[in-house]
Amino acid sequence: MRAGLVEEVREMFVLGADYIRGIRRAIGAPEMETYFMVENDMNVIEEITKSNILANAIEEIKTNTQKLIDSQLQKIRRLKDELGWKLHRIDQILPQT
Repeated sequence: MRAGLVEEVREMFVLGADYIRGIRRAIGAPEMETYFMVENDMNVIEEITKSNILANAIEEIKTNTQKLIDSQLQKIRRLKDELGWKLHRIDQILPQT
């Protein structure tokens, strides 16, 4: 969240948009829809409720991210084990200095 996910998704948010195609399929967009729908509606929803909606969206994003990781790893393992691809892992993360 500190890296600006809420702001990034807000820029592409369109009420009632189709989250099946294009950039809106990105993790975070569909999960944040409810939050953006109530975000500026001060009369209907209390601030604590908005915070809860945002927290739920974040948990949903985490869950969906883990599902995506699992799916991708299954595909990679299939390429290696069933199709005999010779794969090598490269870790691109640089150590903190």
